[in-house]
Amino acid sequence: MFEKVLKKFTLEERSWIKYDIANSAYTLTIVTVLFPILYGLVTEGVFSNDVNENKDIANSIFLYVTGGISLTVAILSPILGTMADFKGYKKKFFKLSLVIGLIFGVLLMIPAIPWQILLVIYSIATIGYTAANVFYDSFLTDVTTEDNYNRVSSAGYAWGYIGSCIPFALGVAVYGLVFLDILSMDPKIAISIAFGISLLWWWFYSLPMKKNVEQRYYLEKSEHWIRDTFTRLSKTIKKIVKQPKLGFYLLAYFFFIDAVYTIIKSAIRIGDSLGVTEIQLLIVTFIVQIIAFPCAILFGIFAKKFGEVKMIIYGIIAYVGICLIGYFLGHMTGNIGYDLFIFAALIGSAQGGLQAISRAYFGKLIPKHESGEYYGFFNIFGRFASVMGPFLMALTIQITSTRYATLSLIPLLIIGLIFLIISSQYSLEKDELANVKLNH
Repeated sequence: MFEKVLKKFTLEERSWIKYDIANSAYTLTIVTVLFPILYGLVTEGVFSNDVNENKDIANSIFLYVTGGISLTVAILSPILGTMADFKGYKKKFFKLSLVIGLIFGVLLMIPAIPWQILLVIYSIATIGYTAANVFYDSFLTDVTTEDNYNRVSSAGYAWGYIGSCIPFALGVAVYGLVFLDILSMDPKIAISIAFGISLLWWWFYSLPMKKNVEQRYYLEKSEHWIRDTFTRLSKTIKKIVKQPKLGFYLLAYFFFIDAVYTIIKSAIRIGDSLGVTEIQLLIVTFIVQIIAFPCAILFGIFAKKFGEVKMIIYGIIAYVGICLIGYFLGHMTGNIGYDLFIFAALIGSAQGGLQAISRAYFGKLIPKHESGEYYGFFNIFGRFASVMGPFLMALTIQITSTRYATLSLIPLLIIGLIFLIISSQYSLEKDELANVKLNH
């Protein structure tokens, strides 16, 4: 389906980009939109007879679970990433994580699951999905040249946004017919059908990645490779500490990416609690996808012209605005529809581009033959930030209310911006990072 529009890319680049099209369906349909709605249906009246109090309690539990998922991936990422640098292991770990995500994703389709079991299945499915992305990200250095990192990474996010709209639209159409009482069906079953469509899409568009992408840069497997994995982890930490440009960038990423991941995963639950209807939320989601497509590509173009750091700074500032609008939602223009459009436009303009350029810029700072290991650390910083954000929002909701939740992310964005500016003041001597023989 996407062959013609991606013909300017090589076969390996196209196959890599298509996996972004594949996994974005899980992110959009399941993580961002329909699982939070399903969770809301399953937890109705479970914790309190008061509707608002019940939603606040459910939101807090959901955010704590989201943080727990991120914590698990954060612990596993650098270990698995380091192991994946050995010859032949990167794709094996990628396939294993993909299978785990798909199998437990299918289990999410089972109707009438108690909310506790539902959260456990969702957690394992999302851990598999996220772990697969660790290895997927690290394949960027294998499929293209350093000059094309921004272009390929941005294309992945851009076409991921457009591609994910297809299974999302099909799934939401089924759910919408039920929601509008046009089709007589349990809403939970309608959501299960939508899950099935997105999982099938994820599997189908993962096939080119599995077939055409290979690990070009690697380390030879040693006799004591498991022990060597942890030895290399220790050495990598020391190398990062000795490279202030890389170290401060990782600290910056640790803080600013928190807003991106946390808002992606919690926007639906937050919006629902602030009185936004499900139809409005679905419309906003489509607007984000449509705006994000050209903006992600433009981010790549502008990054080449103005530099990655300036574009990341724009993304951070945009997210400060997003967090403020989240607080004033419904009170900014006096019309919640207008507020939602501004909210969606800002997210669309920054979300994909910020993620794409952050991923590509990091690839320029590290040695290619240790990409799995370094992207493992890249993801651990991102995932630990995703632990802090949901926990911070959950605590804010418990102390105040859901309306204040997004404001708790602003200090993290400001700290990330400061570390990014500090990082940009240093030069990078990449040769100092490479202390092992390159195999190609």
